[in-house]
Amino acid sequence: MIIFNKIKKNNCKRVYINWIFFFSIFFFLSPNKIFSQDSLLKFQKAVEIVLNNNYDIRIAGNNSFQAENNNSAGNAGMLPRIDANGSYTKSSNSLKQKYNTGNEVNRTAASANNTSGDIGAVWTIFDGLKMFSTKEKLSERFLQSKEQLQMQIENSILEVTKAYYSMVKQQQLLRSIQEEIKFSQEREKIAERKLNNGSGSRLDLLQAKTDLNRQRTLEIKIKSEADAERISLNQLLGRSVEILFTVEDSVTIVYQPQLEELKKSAFERNSLLSYYKHNKRIAELELKEIKALRMPVININAHYAYSKNTNEAGFILYNRSNGFNYGASASLPLFRGFTINNQVKNVKLEAANAKLEYESANAQVNADLYNSWRSFNDALAILRIEEQNIVYAKEVLTVAQERYRIGTSNNAEILDAQRTYEEAMARFAEAKYTAKVAESFLKKVNGELIVFGEEVKK
Repeated sequence: MIIFNKIKKNNCKRVYINWIFFFSIFFFLSPNKIFSQDSLLKFQKAVEIVLNNNYDIRIAGNNSFQAENNNSAGNAGMLPRIDANGSYTKSSNSLKQKYNTGNEVNRTAASANNTSGDIGAVWTIFDGLKMFSTKEKLSERFLQSKEQLQMQIENSILEVTKAYYSMVKQQQLLRSIQEEIKFSQEREKIAERKLNNGSGSRLDLLQAKTDLNRQRTLEIKIKSEADAERISLNQLLGRSVEILFTVEDSVTIVYQPQLEELKKSAFERNSLLSYYKHNKRIAELELKEIKALRMPVININAHYAYSKNTNEAGFILYNRSNGFNYGASASLPLFRGFTINNQVKNVKLEAANAKLEYESANAQVNADLYNSWRSFNDALAILRIEEQNIVYAKEVLTVAQERYRIGTSNNAEILDAQRTYEEAMARFAEAKYTAKVAESFLKKVNGELIVFGEEVKK
């Protein structure tokens, strides 16, 4: 990918880009690979692909490079301006002159040559400290662009997390329903055998066949939903929707933060809050720039010029001059129709708005922190309950099957046990998905969604 390759090159000369360099090395960015049918797509590989292909990330990366290029002393007006000029002209003129001495000059097609060149430098050494405010503003804009890039990366990873683990959920549901189909097939055989030996009824057999068909229908629906999730994930990864793959089957929750620690770290790491913090500082620096327009501007200049003229006719047949000149100039704005005052008032309002936006972002991060913390812990609590329920439901189904096999239970009991197990599996898969998404969102709020040098088994 162009963005990350370029970041890698810039890292050699600019230390402030290190975080993205290490990020690209960690994921070992490489060209996209076409997955064959049933190939395993790991979560980290999915993240790598979206970082390579996502258009919004690439656009944000280019914007960051643009802000980096603009962050220079020259753009801030700290360096001198040096210009060189040169010219050569040749002319042919008819000349007729009369002098008071009585002499006359009458020439046709008299040629004249003019050669000139100059180099000059102008350096603003004082502008009310405006150049320093501008340089700091450019640095803030670059830092802000990095935060914007990080926000885009975080959003993309969060979307990949949702899509990936949604497919994991469908895959788990599919495995569950296929396991239930085996149970129902066994139940159908038992019902048919009982009917044949006279210990069962046709009603039990029909009920078993109906339930088996219901589960087969559900299997088709789950496969269809899983296929739709696969297409959505391929689209999100920016690759062909026809690529077939499977995903990892396990969902591991390893994040165990403490609320008091989150209260401190979230307001230091959160990229949204950092973005608006830089935005507030930029507005303050723009106000300094406008106020500096009231101050005097002092320039120093130096100039070297060369000129040579030759003429075949006329009063001066040859003229050459060259030399240096240097000096200083100063200007002070006395009255500009109150435009500076109006600009100061407007920029003050913009600075006030930037402060309000920062306070709003601070409140949003605070709310997101508590909401995501509560949602994550609630999801974990539900997941623990559903983990217990799936054990109980599996045991109930096993006992019910054995009782049905030996003829000590009826059709309603085995049907109820199967439904209980089916619902427990669906809730368990949903609980794991919800917990994983809640974990990722809490990490995003705390600025930990992008982790360097740590590979967590998903």
